Amino acid sequence: MDRKDLEILRNLVEDSRLSLGELSEITGLAVSTVHKRIMKLTKEEYIDKFTIILNPEKFGCVTAFLLVDADSEKIPSIVERLRAEENVLEIYESLGNHNLVLKIRASNLEILKGVVNRISETDGVYSFEFYLATSRFKEEAWKPEKLTERISVR
Repeated sequence: MDRKDLEILRNLVEDSRLSLGELSEITGLAVSTVHKRIMKLTKEEYIDKFTIILNPEKFGCVTAFLLVDADSEKIPSIVERLRAEENVLEIYESLGNHNLVLKIRASNLEILKGVVNRISETDGVYSFEFYLATSRFKEEAWKPEKLTERISVR
């Protein structure tokens, strides 16, 4: 990973529609070099997947956050179960009063209720706090910024 790799990543996060030619112009690298670097970053799992961010308001979606208190020994099996739940968008293990933090999005409240009920019935889940988001002010893909101290950047 070097500064050019970070530059490629930042630009792709900002606009994943950029062509290899456009990335070549931005970075000053040859098109073939940009392509090889993207393939390497993907193989080394710096890039999980190529996707888009939809505007949930245009679809009338509801978003909720669950703070889950669970049996710490059952976290791996709980997470495996949650990964299979299409409406669970993000899963984080956390420190504090709750073991897991979940971001859930559904097309309506009935579907959201079903997802929450299934989660609450999962073996090892003791309790949870539920927060229904009423407005979305910002949602973006994360861009690497000044990470040179934490990863070896040449």
